[in-house]
Amino acid sequence: MTNTFPRGNRLLQRAHASIPAGIVGFHKLMASPEYPSFLERGHGARVVDVDGNEYIDHVLGKGPVILGHAHPDVTQAVIEQAERGSMLGLTQAVQVDVAELLLGAFGGAEKIRFHKTGSDACSAAVRMARTFTARRWILSSGYHGWHDWCNVTDVGVPASTICCADFAYDLDRLEMLLDEHHGDVAALFVEPQPSFLEPGFYAELRALADAAGCLLMFDEVKTGLRMPGRSAQAAAGVTPDLTTVSKAIANGYCLSAVLGRSEFMDVSERTHISTTYDIEAIPFAAARATLHELLNTDALKRIDAMGRSLVNSVNELCALHNVGARAFGPGAMFRIGFADASAETMFYVEMVRHGVLMYPYDNHFISLAHGADELQQTIAAADNALGLVARTFRDATPHSAVAAWGIDRFQNRKGFLRDSAGPDGRRSRRTRADDGATAAQAIETERLRR
Repeated sequence: MTNTFPRGNRLLQRAHASIPAGIVGFHKLMASPEYPSFLERGHGARVVDVDGNEYIDHVLGKGPVILGHAHPDVTQAVIEQAERGSMLGLTQAVQVDVAELLLGAFGGAEKIRFHKTGSDACSAAVRMARTFTARRWILSSGYHGWHDWCNVTDVGVPASTICCADFAYDLDRLEMLLDEHHGDVAALFVEPQPSFLEPGFYAELRALADAAGCLLMFDEVKTGLRMPGRSAQAAAGVTPDLTTVSKAIANGYCLSAVLGRSEFMDVSERTHISTTYDIEAIPFAAARATLHELLNTDALKRIDAMGRSLVNSVNELCALHNVGARAFGPGAMFRIGFADASAETMFYVEMVRHGVLMYPYDNHFISLAHGADELQQTIAAADNALGLVARTFRDATPHSAVAAWGIDRFQNRKGFLRDSAGPDGRRSRRTRADDGATAAQAIETERLRR
């Protein structure tokens, strides 16, 4: 199967005249003319590009579309709200309904503030932590958006405005930073990585935050309402002081939130956190319909089961073709890690050729709309793609070695998970025996890697 993109390529030429880089979004990472740039419509688990090519969609808007595109209940709720008006200037009852639903879904949370994007919510949480503690520093791991406080580059951002240090999921490094900034750390802010880290990691974070007198904050923009237990914190058995959520709570409509204990949430009234569109009603109508489905049915368990089945099938294919790749993680948002960047690019281009759209170098998502046909088509495409990779990269790292890799072994093209030996070159506590790998396996993997 070979897709062509004549209309998409013409649109891309037009876009370059008016939009920086021509396009926005994940597909800028794919330096290939064989990858689509523009989608036209989506329904259920499938999307269609502007040239009429159809794909099984595992991008799902980078995670938010948890029920499937154009879900009828969500669409009807949006239409009804639009007919009543969306920007009425004052709070509407639907916002209270959504607040109560989300607080009920996250144990230990007492109050909530709404925003538009994950970046907004994370920046609000940071400002609240700094207001509560009267401290400056945020010690962080993961991706928390594009705002100045967490910018991953120094381009356009004065260093004096950041006061944020990345400990890269390394508890040894975190302790070093806590000592370095003793008495001036406002919060530990972590994007949970259930694909990589054991629950004990988060328990140690809780203990370290309490000892330092700072807040513990979880960025569950991606994981919130996408796991069988509803959150990564529930799976880990650790309650943070503040949590940010966004993706999945409104099935693709623009909504985010910060929630937590009252004493931390109430300080938001002492600082300035406000935008005009935080009260727009349509996203709340979509969220109410979405949360009704997620919280009152077994939808999350079904989504996770489909994803786990797909992960198992992909790993069987990785072993069969003996390529340097491995699928892992929660079923609803699994990942596929490759040892070789060129092999990785080839895999995703080949998946597109066989009618499966995936987000390169990050999570792949399952929605409630996915079913047996979509999973089978994905497996068949992966068989073809991994076969091509195996024939092309005959000397690649074998699957058996890659299967033992932990959080710091896979190259991350976006740069948010970094290779990080601890102080004095020691391996981090978090990577020993990751994903059940024994110490002997880890040593052998390191030998093969070198």
